[in-house]
Amino acid sequence: MWQRVDLAWGELITGAIGGVLEHNPDGLDPVPPLGAVIAAFLALCAKLKPKIVMGHPGPRRRAALAREHAIRAKLVTAIATPQQSSRDVSTWGHKRPRTCLGRGAQQQLSMDQQELQGARLQFTVHQQQLQDAQQQLALDEQQLQGAQHQLSLDQQQLQGAQHQLSLDQQLLQDAQRKVAVDQQQLQGAQHQLAVDQQQLQGAQHQLAVDLEQLQGTQHQLAQALEQMQNGRTGLERSELLLRQHIDACMRVAKCCVVVLPCAQEGGAYQHCDRH
Repeated sequence: MWQRVDLAWGELITGAIGGVLEHNPDGLDPVPPLGAVIAAFLALCAKLKPKIVMGHPGPRRRAALAREHAIRAKLVTAIATPQQSSRDVSTWGHKRPRTCLGRGAQQQLSMDQQELQGARLQFTVHQQQLQDAQQQLALDEQQLQGAQHQLSLDQQQLQGAQHQLSLDQQLLQDAQRKVAVDQQQLQGAQHQLAVDQQQLQGAQHQLAVDLEQLQGTQHQLAQALEQMQNGRTGLERSELLLRQHIDACMRVAKCCVVVLPCAQEGGAYQHCDRH
């Protein structure tokens, strides 16, 4: 880049000096007019004006642009202000007369050369300041590019984070719906549990009633068993008495069977000794 700058400077300065030589056939040292040098400098500044970068300039870039504007303002002021010689005749930018140089002309030429050297020195200083400003501007552009690259990376990370957040929100919504369904199922289970508890309480009450009825039935059964045992005992006694009565009847019948033949034989009732 700076090689191209040097070449451009060489072309512009050579062109300015060549224009002076065309109007200087005396064969003396060419003295470029200050206006031509400043015009060449402004043309070079316009030619080498850095590309404006979109975005807000940083503090260094603003300072460099301020220095460049100040240099331009000084040069424009220098062009607008006419340079007067010691003879109150402006020799800058005009054709020198074809006359022999006397002592006064040599002094004037020496003064003009000193002014030209001062202008060249000032021009070199301004050129160095411009180069520094351009270097600072290049550094600011590099920093801006780095910041833009970092911003692009941050935007990519932000997009990834937003995508992850969207996924997390979807998962959260799914979990919330799952929790709502579970809560509904839990409420249904609690309602069913309450119904089952009511049914259990009713069953327990019915069981208690059934137990009371069973106890009453068992008591009645015990009484019936007791009565049956008492009846069985009475039946056994009646059976025993009946058997005893039957035995007695059998004995009486046997006695009657024996007595009857004896009476028939004796013609009268006789007591049987065997009975």
